[in-house]
Amino acid sequence: MPRKNIYVKEKDMKLFKEAEAFGPISSVVVRALKQYVKEQKLRRQGFRNHVIIAEDLRYYFVGREIKNLRKPNKEIIVYQTKGNNFVVQRKVNGKSEVNVYCTISELIRALSSELDVKEVKRALKDKKIVWIN
Repeated sequence: MPRKNIYVKEKDMKLFKEAEAFGPISSVVVRALKQYVKEQKLRRQGFRNHVIIAEDLRYYFVGREIKNLRKPNKEIIVYQTKGNNFVVQRKVNGKSEVNVYCTISELIRALSSELDVKEVKRALKDKKIVWIN
């Protein structure tokens, strides 16, 4: 079986001891490395952790910004989540509203009155997301 040595600083030994309580340290390290690699791949694609506060609710998700439209007293931000949903945050006169759409078609329909549909499609295409009607 292949071996890798991990050198641990004295100050981190307590953490390693705690981790051993959850199973063999090698499996704990492998699980942590898998999670780390997965997160780094998402970061390279532009995905980040987001928190949106709207109407006393907090929306937490991992996503990437697709489009940001700013007008006087109004801002619309479109995100794609890592689960391929679309989150739309509308800020109007300091108030924030959030809607979630499961498909690109729903997103396009919802935004067609507020944004130029061609602009949204172009933004999606820039992020390598193709809309097929």
